Amino acid sequence: MSDKRADLFRQHAQRAVALLAFSLQGHAPRWLTFVASNMLLAVSPLLVVTGCRRFLARPWAAYAGLAVLFAGLCYWTFAVPDFNARVTLVSVFHAVLYAARAAGRNRLMAATAKAA
Repeated sequence: MSDKRADLFRQHAQRAVALLAFSLQGHAPRWLTFVASNMLLAVSPLLVVTGCRRFLARPWAAYAGLAVLFAGLCYWTFAVPDFNARVTLVSVFHAVLYAARAAGRNRLMAATAKAA
């Protein structure tokens, strides 16, 4: 199996485990069904962005957002339970990741066009 296929398989398996953990809400501990499932789901697109950032020599920026996401999920799950805050936090995280991915793609396309 090629590296690309193995990475793609890992991403899909990771998403499947995250969705399974989501489905256990009410039947399993909150650390698994709220925090771990959201973190697994967040890491999948983060890997794509990290690849783009590594190509552009800035892989660390996306991981700072993951640390903020983890802290916020733990806070709004255990300290001050707030469903709306968790949904907003995860949604903003994913929006920023996809915006970063689009910006990276645009820069790459511009650099490629300039080189040609």
